[in-house]
Amino acid sequence: MITKAKKQTIVAEASEYLEAKGLSQNEFARIVGISSAYMSDIMNGKLVTGPKKSPIKDSYYIKIARAVGVTVETPLWWHIDTDNYVAIIDTFQQAREQKVPFAVDGETGMGKSYTAEMYLKMYPTNTYIVVCDNDLTAKSFMSELAYAIGVKPLGATYNIRKSIVRHLKGKLDVLLIIDEAENLKERAWGSIKRVMDDLKYLIGLVFIGANGFEKMLEKKANKLINPFPQVNSRIREGGFKQLFDFEETDILGVCDQHQITDKEVITILRNKCRNMRELAGAIIKLKRAQKATPDYTLIDLAKHELAA
Repeated sequence: MITKAKKQTIVAEASEYLEAKGLSQNEFARIVGISSAYMSDIMNGKLVTGPKKSPIKDSYYIKIARAVGVTVETPLWWHIDTDNYVAIIDTFQQAREQKVPFAVDGETGMGKSYTAEMYLKMYPTNTYIVVCDNDLTAKSFMSELAYAIGVKPLGATYNIRKSIVRHLKGKLDVLLIIDEAENLKERAWGSIKRVMDDLKYLIGLVFIGANGFEKMLEKKANKLINPFPQVNSRIREGGFKQLFDFEETDILGVCDQHQITDKEVITILRNKCRNMRELAGAIIKLKRAQKATPDYTLIDLAKHELAA
């Protein structure tokens, strides 16, 4: 349970964050993912909300704390500047500065979505992220994009797209990140092409894809499937950033940062983990087990928790 004093610290840090980033409470609520009403009550120091005076759950404070970098409890995993993290951040910055489309292509679990979330925390003003679920139609995708930038998705797909374009034209220094773009349907790509054309040289745009994202677009473009020749050409104006493969040096670097030096434990992690997500999950699992059973050695825990 988060203490009242800790909640006050979180609110104070959030207030400084809003001032430093030039964000309104409503914008911050959108980024964090809680309602503006709850955000208002929390930022005003209230511990209860609504007509029934219901206690505000700790989960809301945790979301705010994570967004502004306040540690609620001792973390089991902490940020590390991997080569892929630096490469993705650099791509975001290039897209924002040059105002052309880019794409990031890398295998699942390499930290692409995590890096996008970290970038949003660092540069929340006019940074927007849309995650493409596999079941999104063209209209539902455009609706998600509208929600992300703060526009009500009213009317047909055409009307939603026009509202998005008008809204973004009125802003400066915009970066739009479309995550899990390999899931986009062909008709959604048609709408995205029109957005790219309407906002050419006005916003930065980065597509994040996995599972051979670049090859998939190239293949469709070569087959002259509409609108992929045009989409592929526009993205290549900025370019595709291929992420580095997950290698032993990544495991050794992460283990060093987390003070894991036992060679047997490192070997188990190397054999168990195929990407950064799996490595993070394995280390968190080990640390939880170590916290629960401090009398066991790390190698015994690794053999029990990970080696099976």
